[in-house]
Amino acid sequence: MNILNFFYITATIGLVVTIHEFGHAVSAIICKVPIKTINIGIPIWPKFKFKYKNIDITFTPWIILGFVQLDDEKLNNLHFLKRIVVYTSGPLSNIFAFLATVTILAGPKEALSGFVVFLADFINIIGSLLSGSGASDVEILSPIGIIDVGQQMLSENGVFVGLLVLWLSLNIGVAFLNLLPIPPLDGGKTFLSILSGVFGDTPKSKMASQIVEVIFTLVLIIAFMLLIAKDIIKLFK
Repeated sequence: MNILNFFYITATIGLVVTIHEFGHAVSAIICKVPIKTINIGIPIWPKFKFKYKNIDITFTPWIILGFVQLDDEKLNNLHFLKRIVVYTSGPLSNIFAFLATVTILAGPKEALSGFVVFLADFINIIGSLLSGSGASDVEILSPIGIIDVGQQMLSENGVFVGLLVLWLSLNIGVAFLNLLPIPPLDGGKTFLSILSGVFGDTPKSKMASQIVEVIFTLVLIIAFMLLIAKDIIKLFK
């Protein structure tokens, strides 16, 4: 493993994660939802913490994940359309980063056509999930798998082209993955917000949404661990 390439890849992942969480943070500020914490990276040692306007901000070297913790009470009391804005702003920030990069390098026509290709893949994934067929050509990778694929990209295409392809793929991949209608992903929270807007925010519906989110969170954690195990096994084949 090339150590310098490893640094480039993890830095790229961290930048994609930062853009995603920045989108959530900005929309929360606009909608006047207090931000409790911003975490860029898994919040384990070593951690670099500082405070900005009563917001705890944490950076760690493990920049494969990130999250923004908002004031849940204020967020849940927002009109459902404003909640949707907060939830979708992260994925939309990544989509904007993808479109802006391709537009600068190749023009708006190529940016749009590239987005349409990825959108078709996303619809294919949704169709596979709904039908239960699992017949999708798109492979979901753990951070370990992403780093392994990134190493191959940089080895085969050179650092600049490899990082550019990785940057574009990660931005659109993170956006579309988070838009899947599965709690606690952004798309799942958006879906639940739409249901609350249509059927009303009753105490029973709120409790049901919380139960659904807890169940799917556990399922996603298990799926994430299985993905990591699968990608680790692939490394030693």
